[in-house]
Amino acid sequence: MKKVFLLFMMLSVAILHSCKDDVIMVKNGELVQLNHGDTHQIDAESVSMIRYESSDEYHAQVTQYGLVQANYVGTANILLNNDIEEKIVRVEVKAASNLYEEPDIAFGDTKESVINKLGMPSEDNDNTFLYHDYSSTVSHLMILFEDDRVLSYAVMFDHSYASELTTFIGERYRSLGIIDKYFCYINSLRLADATMMVGLGTYSYNQEVYDVAVYMSGEEVGKLE
Repeated sequence: MKKVFLLFMMLSVAILHSCKDDVIMVKNGELVQLNHGDTHQIDAESVSMIRYESSDEYHAQVTQYGLVQANYVGTANILLNNDIEEKIVRVEVKAASNLYEEPDIAFGDTKESVINKLGMPSEDNDNTFLYHDYSSTVSHLMILFEDDRVLSYAVMFDHSYASELTTFIGERYRSLGIIDKYFCYINSLRLADATMMVGLGTYSYNQEVYDVAVYMSGEEVGKLE
């Protein structure tokens, strides 16, 4: 009986020691930088099975085998767990295009709030603000109001930027396809979760035709469901 007890104790110590040593080894880095559409295989080892989970699947998804799919610009943490230890691989989805800085405008902002952020508009007509030469690439920024609050806004470009504009939007937002002659995108993997829609199309102003990215609120997205 004494020998059985001693053997049991030795096995218990061995098991506990084994559990303590069951660490997760990430061999190819805990910070990964990818572009939209890229993949990355996490090379990790552990005595026990490793489970993988993404903190934000909009930016990066991961399979049960640790294959990461880079979705849209932003960051996500891939959590590795073997019930003994947790490790995090941080995934940064980098932009291939930085055509412009998206305006710091929130739907529902008042006219006063917009002026505080952007200054006085070049034109102010019938619930519309227009800012000329908004940046080195943006020809005009148009903001539409309803009841003196931001309803939507459009960034206007010379047609020479058309291809890069498509790249810029496509690596930040999920495509929905063509709706009312606009190429439409949302800021979520699921339509029901989207809070904003971006439409790419053309707009005529002062006898000039511009390529535009029109930002619309979640209320407009809800009408698609």
